Amino acid sequence: MVDRWQGYRETLDSLLEGFQIISHDWTYLYLNPAAAAQGRHAPDELIGRRLMDMYPGIQSTPLFATLERCMRERTVASFENLFTFPDGSSRWFEIRVEPVPEGLCIHSVDIHDRRQAEARLREQESVATLGRMAGVVAHEVKNPLAGLAGALQVLKGRRPDGDPELALFDQMLQSIGSLDRLLQDLLIFARPMRIQSMPVAVGDAVQDALRQLEHDRKLQAHTVKLSADEPSPIVRGDRELLTGVFRNLLLNAAEAMREAGTITVQMSRENGSCLVTLSDTGPGVPEELATQIFEPFVTGRRGGTGLGLAISRRILRLHGGELALRPRQAAGSSGATFVATIPLHPER
Repeated sequence: MVDRWQGYRETLDSLLEGFQIISHDWTYLYLNPAAAAQGRHAPDELIGRRLMDMYPGIQSTPLFATLERCMRERTVASFENLFTFPDGSSRWFEIRVEPVPEGLCIHSVDIHDRRQAEARLREQESVATLGRMAGVVAHEVKNPLAGLAGALQVLKGRRPDGDPELALFDQMLQSIGSLDRLLQDLLIFARPMRIQSMPVAVGDAVQDALRQLEHDRKLQAHTVKLSADEPSPIVRGDRELLTGVFRNLLLNAAEAMREAGTITVQMSRENGSCLVTLSDTGPGVPEELATQIFEPFVTGRRGGTGLGLAISRRILRLHGGELALRPRQAAGSSGATFVATIPLHPER
């Protein structure tokens, strides 16, 4: 029996997919090297240790709730999970859980690259579809809309001061303005973008965004805190487009907070990139939207177009960077944190 188990163990140890066995009291009994690597630990760091000791806060996650149910009811479960590591980073795994006499056997496959490829493919399909729509929208909707707004301005100007119908004109013009912004976002998202590449101090681009929003009532209601490495990180890119990304993230944060709150912007260097981390004290992104928030027309905000984050991510990817939503550290925690990553400009 010992020889047979040793043979099985050598087979499991050689697999590229993760296998682990956890006891009824959540202690690691066995992990093959693939599972340990997925968890960012060596096997001997985990064996004999409890799951919640190695990954603090995991007890408040949907993943642990599923594991607990399988342990209690002795049932099988298969699902995809975005696992958040103690440092705040995350990866997608395909997981199958089965009860065994010792506790649970967990089979895990790293599907992070596949999920990202699927997301990029969906984005490309969306861009292609919107590109075909953009020309029609520009000619059939945008121009008549501008004419309608101009006519309303003329009619409004003919009304005497104090006329109660002036408020009605303002409401109509505001609605037209919202439609016009939607069309602008649609056209920006659909058309090809060209980057005017040059060295850009990220701190300057953030300050540009703040100056552009200086008189915006949504942002004025909140406190903005800046924290940055000195000197400011330098990236190679388009200052105007990067400013637009930061302006959009600041506005999203301001609109997400129903009461006066704080927006924290941190700029730092890490692994050859500049990281701009923007956090708010609002309610955060609903869990059901967290994996779709960068897709076109997906929004958790009433009145939002669902294009701002999609455009921002597209701009950063054109710069060789990325825009990501940092998962919540624990259930019930408030606020949302977005991380913009931009490659640093080579010193030479």
